[in-house]
Amino acid sequence: MSKLNNNKWTCEFCGNVQEVVLEPEELPRGKVNDYLLAPPSKDQEDNNLVVFVVDISGSMTCTAPIPKGFGMFEVQTGNQKTARMKEQEELMRILNPEGLNQVLPGQRSDIQYVSRMECMQAAIQIQLEELSKAQPNCRVSLITFNDDVNVIGDGFLDDQRLVVTGDKLNHQEVLLEAGKKIDIKKLKPVSQSKERIAEQLFVLKETGATALGPGLTLAVGMASQQQHSKIILCTDGLSNVGIGSVDNVQTDTAKQFYNSLARFSKDKGVEISLIGIEGSDCGVTVLGDMALITGGGVTIVKPLELQRKMRSIIDNPVLATEVKVRAYTLPLYGFIKEANEPKSILELDVGNVTADTDVGLAFGLKKQATGGTQEVPFQVQISYKKTDGSKCLRVLSDSRPTTTSRSTAEKNADVALLALEAIQAACSRALLKKEYKEARLNLFTMQHLIDRCAETDEQQEEYDIFVKQVEELDLELKKLMDKPHDKISDQAAKVLYELKSASKSQFLCGKRKDVTKRKKHVGEIKMLKI
Repeated sequence: MSKLNNNKWTCEFCGNVQEVVLEPEELPRGKVNDYLLAPPSKDQEDNNLVVFVVDISGSMTCTAPIPKGFGMFEVQTGNQKTARMKEQEELMRILNPEGLNQVLPGQRSDIQYVSRMECMQAAIQIQLEELSKAQPNCRVSLITFNDDVNVIGDGFLDDQRLVVTGDKLNHQEVLLEAGKKIDIKKLKPVSQSKERIAEQLFVLKETGATALGPGLTLAVGMASQQQHSKIILCTDGLSNVGIGSVDNVQTDTAKQFYNSLARFSKDKGVEISLIGIEGSDCGVTVLGDMALITGGGVTIVKPLELQRKMRSIIDNPVLATEVKVRAYTLPLYGFIKEANEPKSILELDVGNVTADTDVGLAFGLKKQATGGTQEVPFQVQISYKKTDGSKCLRVLSDSRPTTTSRSTAEKNADVALLALEAIQAACSRALLKKEYKEARLNLFTMQHLIDRCAETDEQQEEYDIFVKQVEELDLELKKLMDKPHDKISDQAAKVLYELKSASKSQFLCGKRKDVTKRKKHVGEIKMLKI
């Protein structure tokens, strides 16, 4: 509106002249303007929902040694004993009534072993404690799956308990409806339910197959009742029972099922995060896109790292849902997205966002364009739905000067932003188009550019961070390029999915990092880094 003259406004992007009748207080002021499109919902809950969907199949019995001094299990062994621990103690009383310290030849007697299930139980218990302090009104529900799907809820009400078995595991609509019928309003705040959930958690026993698809579907139905809900899926194996099973089914077919479930979740404002156990085939290539679509995270961790990863997911709440971005620039220029032809108008359906969500928009001259302008104006419109149910629009209008001097452009470059764009673009190309060679070439091109830009100490520090990420990513891209028809390994999928959802803060030098915002869980939607 900077060119409003006699109630006539000339659009900076298309040149059209329109008559505008506005009061002075209605005129946009400054580069950033916020608008309220719809008021908060009266029935919007002020507490969110976290659903833990836990694999208790037989493979969760696999054990690993606990490093000496590792403190995570001191929390749970002081209060709760797992079903496995109780069975072991009873067996030892029968087999070794004298209590002698018996070990096999060559076996160390000072090492304690812990199963994947026990790591999961301890990690969830610690998160319950932390949630009760940070988000006391948050509601938590527990769902487990093996041969069947068992909804435990918060452990208080019998009508929350539900076991789904048999032919029902093969029907998506039946499972979704079963989840929707669970009254989540009856769930108590985590400050009141944490002990009861922990009691239910530590009596779980590992047995049976893996009905991951049915368990997740039921959880989605349950979480769809409350926007800004989180589903944390913890598993160490592929689904082999019911819908979403990959046994005797083409991987693409299973992937289509999980992606359709993710799109439904995204429309309902539900975030899904996947935590897989390292050393097992978790099917990240099948499940990974589900997390990206809903704004969640994907990671493969060692059993003893579960607690740290769960904390990072829960500490990063959803700030807004239904986020859509529409960007404009001059017809001479175009936004570049995933190697497609640049367009002067770009639309993105982002979905759910957290404080760590960063979406970079790259733009440049179109191929057929000649010459240029001294400045490049642009406008970005971000529509979104807040946690209170209100619908808002944020409009960012600005311009950037252009230069024909390469050295001037490189001197003023934001290295962290360039690094983020390079990494995200390479991962997108590899995951979406399987163009591994092209992804590597683009990555190296950007690396040379960023290397030239890194002149100051801060820029050099950010470049070094970028190089470390590139080395890990390029190693996996090279393996995929050498064997393009092989199944993507969980390690490669872990690297690609984690870096695809990377944030700019991961590449910032120490001087530019803002640690206070993350700690306080305070953040605005920052969909555009300029």
